[in-house]
Amino acid sequence: LRLVGSEMCIRDRLDTISNEICKGIQENIKDTGINAVISRIGSMMTLFFTDKKEINNYEDAMACDTDKYAKYFKHMLDMGIYLPPSQFECCFFSSVLTKDDVKKIIKSNRVALQKLV
Repeated sequence: LRLVGSEMCIRDRLDTISNEICKGIQENIKDTGINAVISRIGSMMTLFFTDKKEINNYEDAMACDTDKYAKYFKHMLDMGIYLPPSQFECCFFSSVLTKDDVKKIIKSNRVALQKLV
């Protein structure tokens, strides 16, 4: 990682946080067997409920299960994780997220996905 003074470059920190969350959610998707895929670039990420392997365009996104996303959103909110209310928006992760915050997001995601299976 690139360091600026004694601090990690903000872009690298955001990428590290986002990557860790994305990997945790991907593992949760695999473990629960739910049909979902993550689209991520940098510190932006969206979870889509679909049987597609990736979302590449508007048509792909429109074919996703928005009702399931609405239920997922509510489960996450009940656990204190505020996500974009529509799967057509994306999460923007913050550089101030701690390791505990990241763990809570991943754990809450697992619980929410299990409730949807």
